[in-house]
Amino acid sequence: MIAEMSLAARTLAVIGIVLWPSAVLGQAPSSDGDVWYPTGLSFDRCMQRGEAALRAMGSADVWTHINFTGMGWIGGTIAGYSFRIACITAKDVIVFNVAGPVAAAAHNYTKSIRDGMQGSH
Repeated sequence: MIAEMSLAARTLAVIGIVLWPSAVLGQAPSSDGDVWYPTGLSFDRCMQRGEAALRAMGSADVWTHINFTGMGWIGGTIAGYSFRIACITAKDVIVFNVAGPVAAAAHNYTKSIRDGMQGSH
């Protein structure tokens, strides 16, 4: 079954598994995700946009990890919420995931981070 899942679905599943334990302790974690399929967005530009979007939202602990050119991660935290952006430009896909204590807030953060990346020029 996993082999039949799309790359985006597998990535969201992995991100969800990784982020669930990092949610605020003592409360049931909530997670929200989204996928964007930009064509022609370079890997470097994706990573720059992700960092800029997280910093603009108020994250002071933004980090990056590059698996290889065409696949990298940007992450950070804001007010008890963990953010992850996967730049998989080798496949023209960007995956967003936010985990934290309140589902509605996680959803709003996901939309904000995606809008922030799409609005960056």
